[in-house]
Amino acid sequence: MKNYKPSTRVASAAAPLTIVLAVGFVHPACIDNGEPEPTVHPPDYPSILDDVLGDDKTAAALRVTTKAYEFRTTRGLADWEPATPLEERHLFRIASCTKPFIATLVAILHFQGRLDLDDLIADHLPNSIVEGIEHGTQITIRHLLNHNSGIFDYSDNDAWWAAALADPLRIWSDDDVLPYALGQPSTGFGTFDYSNTNYLLVGIILNRVLGHHHAQALRDEILIPLGLEATFYEHQDTYDETRLTQGHFDLMGDGDAEDYGELHVGTGLTDGGLLSTVDDMSQFIRSLAAADSVPRGIDKQAFLREMKPSEDAYGLGLAVYDFGYGTLYGHDGGTPGYGSIMLHFADHDVTIALTLSGFDGHPDALPDIPALYERLVVATFEALKIPPRRSQT
Repeated sequence: MKNYKPSTRVASAAAPLTIVLAVGFVHPACIDNGEPEPTVHPPDYPSILDDVLGDDKTAAALRVTTKAYEFRTTRGLADWEPATPLEERHLFRIASCTKPFIATLVAILHFQGRLDLDDLIADHLPNSIVEGIEHGTQITIRHLLNHNSGIFDYSDNDAWWAAALADPLRIWSDDDVLPYALGQPSTGFGTFDYSNTNYLLVGIILNRVLGHHHAQALRDEILIPLGLEATFYEHQDTYDETRLTQGHFDLMGDGDAEDYGELHVGTGLTDGGLLSTVDDMSQFIRSLAAADSVPRGIDKQAFLREMKPSEDAYGLGLAVYDFGYGTLYGHDGGTPGYGSIMLHFADHDVTIALTLSGFDGHPDALPDIPALYERLVVATFEALKIPPRRSQT
C-alpha cells in the first residue's frame, strides 16, 4: 500500500563499503520435559538486504522478533552528505503504515462512544465536501477505513503531484489536499479500492469530533500507553529533526536524486504522516493481538473483530497478505524516498518491521520491494522450521 503510485523495483549497484550494524539475540525456549530446544539461529538478514538493495547508500532498519530469537540490523546511510551511518535512533517516514494507527484510534473512539464506525460521513462533514463525493450521503466511516467508499485517490491526480512538486516546502493539510479528489467519479461504492483520500476524510472527521487535531488523541490513546517514545506526527509533534533519515529519491527520472527528507511532498497528512522506528512499529503491531494491551478498558476480542481483515478483505487499517503463515496483522507504505512494512503473525508470535530510505535511482530502476518483504518473511519461517499453510503466490 503506497502513498504514491510509481512502480517499485530496485537496481543493484556495487559500492565499495557496506555499513552493517547487526545485533542478534537468541533465546532458547523450554519444552515440557524441561530440556532446552535446540538453538534457532536467525537467517542472514543483512545479506538478504544487501542482495536486494545493492546500493550501499540505501538505509534500512530491520527488527524481527520471534519466540526463539530477536534480531535487529541497520545498514546504509541516514544522510548522504555528509555520509552518516544509519543508527537505531534515526526516524523514518512510515507513510501508509500510519493507517493502522489512525484506524486503531477511530476504533477506540467508537468503543468509547465518541463516534460510531457506521456513522454516515455526511453527519460529520460539511455539505461542500459531501456534495463533491459520489455516494457521499451513503458512505460511512467504516467504508473509509476499509477502502470500500469508492472515493477517488487524490494521489492518482497528476494535478496534485504538479502542485506539490511546484512548491515542495509547503506544508499541506488534509483540507488542502482534499480538493484534488472531489468531483471525480466513483471507483465503485461498496467494493474494495485502495484510496488515500479515505484517510484524509477520516482525519478531518477526527478533528471535528475531537475539536482539535487528532495527533494529541493518538498520543494519549496509543503512543503513551504503549511506550512508543520514537513515534511522532510530522508537523504536529515536536521531535529532534536531526533524527530524520534523508530520503533521497530521483522521482523525476532526471538523474538527480533529490533529498525528500528536506521537502514536504504530502508529509504530515492523515494517510501517511507518522515518523517512527522499527522498534516502535513492532511494539504497536504486536499490541493489536496482545490481550492485555491497547485499547485500555475495551473488550479486546470485540475490538479485534472490528479491526482485523478476513482472508480476502482489507480490515480497518489492516492489509491482506498471502504469505501463508496464518493470522496476520500488518501494513506497508511508501512515499518519495521512503518505504516501510510492519507484520505480526499472531498464530506464531512473529513480528517483522522494516524501514527504508534513500534510493539512488528512478522508481522504475528500483528492485521489487514487495519481493524483499516476502524474502524476509520466508527466511524467518524457514529458520523457525514452520512451513506455510498454503503455497506462496
